[in-house]
Amino acid sequence: MIWCCSITGHLVISPVPEILAALADGAALTAGEVHDELARLYDLGPAEHAVPQIEAHLTELTALGLVRVA
Repeated sequence: MIWCCSITGHLVISPVPEILAALADGAALTAGEVHDELARLYDLGPAEHAVPQIEAHLTELTALGLVRVA
């Protein structure tokens, strides 16, 4: 699945701001691509563990209306 950011003006805590920043400027990315963006700045551990967690966050953010499936 591919997600993109659809919010402005919400208060969120880590790792949500980092995920939203990866999706800034209308970027449409897969969970793996979000991982790759975040891994440039943070030690996320093994991708096989981090990507499913990122995807879970993206699914939750979609349910909240903070991101949408592109």
